[in-house]
Amino acid sequence: MIQKYVRPLQCLGFTLAELLLTFTIGGILISLAAPGFTSVISKNQIEVQGNNLIASLQAARYTAILQRKIVHVCQIQDLQTHKCSNDYSRYRNWSAGWMTFIDVNRDNNFDDNDEIIKVIQGTSQIKVVFNQRGRLRYFPDGSARSAGFTLCDSQQQYYRHVYLLYTGRARMKTQVSPKQRANCDAVEALGSRGK
Repeated sequence: MIQKYVRPLQCLGFTLAELLLTFTIGGILISLAAPGFTSVISKNQIEVQGNNLIASLQAARYTAILQRKIVHVCQIQDLQTHKCSNDYSRYRNWSAGWMTFIDVNRDNNFDDNDEIIKVIQGTSQIKVVFNQRGRLRYFPDGSARSAGFTLCDSQQQYYRHVYLLYTGRARMKTQVSPKQRANCDAVEALGSRGK
C-alpha cells in the first residue's frame, strides 16, 4: 500500500505585528484623505443649497404665471418657525432658510389665508446672503426685480452666485466678485447670534 505524506494543518492568518502595521498605514492614509473629503462635502452642500434656491425661485415664477397671483419668496425667521422675517436690511442672512407663498389677500405679509408653496430649511454650513432690501416678489406675468444671492461655505473656500433677471429667471454661476465674497464672508454663521 502506498502512503501519502500529509502535511500538518497550518493556521493561516496575520501576526500581531502585521496587523499593527496594516492599521497604522490605513490610519495615515485616512488622515491624508480626510481634508479632501471635507472639501468635497462642502462643495456638494453649496451646490445643493444653490439648486434648492433656484428651484424655489422657479416654483415661485411658475406659480405666479399659472395662477395669475403675486408670489413672495421671503427669509424665514429661524429653523423652527415658518414665518417671514421682518428684517429688511440689505445683505441679510437667509441661511436659516426661505419660504415661497401665494399672497392671496395681497397684504405683502404671510398670514393664515396665504398658501405655502415651498419651504426650504437652511444649513449651518452654508451662508446665503440676499443683496437687496425687502422680500422678493413675483408678479402674475412672471417678472421680478433683478436681485442676487451669494452662497458661501463656512470655511470660505467655495462660493456661488444666484442671480435673478427682471424676467424672473434665475441662474447660478461660479464666478463671484470680490465684493460679493466679502459680503458673504462678513455675515455671521447661522447660530452664532442665536438665529
